[in-house]
Amino acid sequence: MQKEIIEVKLYMIGLGKMGYRLAENMRDNGHQVVGYDVNEEVVAKFKEEKFEVIESIEELKNIQEKKVIWVMLPAGKITNSTLKKIKDFVASEGDIVIDGGNSDYQDSIKHAEEFEKKGISFLDVGTSGGTYGARNGASFMIGGNENAYKELEEFFKSISVENGTIYTGKSGSGHYLKVIHNAILHSMLEIL
Repeated sequence: MQKEIIEVKLYMIGLGKMGYRLAENMRDNGHQVVGYDVNEEVVAKFKEEKFEVIESIEELKNIQEKKVIWVMLPAGKITNSTLKKIKDFVASEGDIVIDGGNSDYQDSIKHAEEFEKKGISFLDVGTSGGTYGARNGASFMIGGNENAYKELEEFFKSISVENGTIYTGKSGSGHYLKVIHNAILHSMLEIL
């Protein structure tokens, strides 16, 4: 018997190639997505597609209900500074924060520790499948808070390819597995 998918309301921070397509995938699978990006043209297009948007990340601090915030930005400085802003000003106890980019797993371990101190769950999600997968079903390698994963397990399954979701364990393990995945993939491509 198939489990009923429970609709998730999610805040997508970063509407680039991957974030935008993930948002479309999420909506197609019954979830509500509110988007944010610094690029005004992308935000305008997102609005035209009948998505809800926020004008700044800081708006999230006024939302009283539990939030699921997915950061889909380039790895490194921009992701780290955005996660810091979310931790310091936006997220509240009980919220779930997801880093879905290809971040350094060591950064993910540090972020998880910092978020957990504030009662915020953190998931590091290695996302595979490129823009096609983001739009039509990706593969997700998910590390971090196990309770948060269990809460969102059916959500992840709803936006992945069949059998495309794996919980990898401790914080950092999702992004670490993505590094291994990429190394194997690129090695195979070099051989071909």
